[in-house]
Amino acid sequence: MKNIMWTLFVASIFVNGCASSETLDQLGHFKAGKLIACDASRWVSPQEAVDHTMTFARAREELQHPGQCNEGCQRDLEVWQRGAEKGSTCK
Repeated sequence: MKNIMWTLFVASIFVNGCASSETLDQLGHFKAGKLIACDASRWVSPQEAVDHTMTFARAREELQHPGQCNEGCQRDLEVWQRGAEKGSTCK
C-alpha cells in the first residue's frame, strides 16, 4: 500500500495543472485494481484474481453511489477492471 501511495503522490506532482482530478481519480482506480489483483494472483488463478478485485470495486462504488451506479460509476468500474486485468498477470 505504501508503494501505491508513493506512486500516486509522485504522479500528482508531475501532472499538477496538466490533468484534472478526474484523471487522478482514474489513476487511483487503475492502480488499486492492479495492486489488489496482483496480490490475489499469488494464490488464485488470474480470472479469480480479477473477480475478487471487481467484487471489492463494486462494493466500494456502491458505498460511494448507493443504489445508483451512473455513467461516472460505470467508467470507474471499467478502469478498475483494466487495472485488475493488468495486475492478474503479475508474478
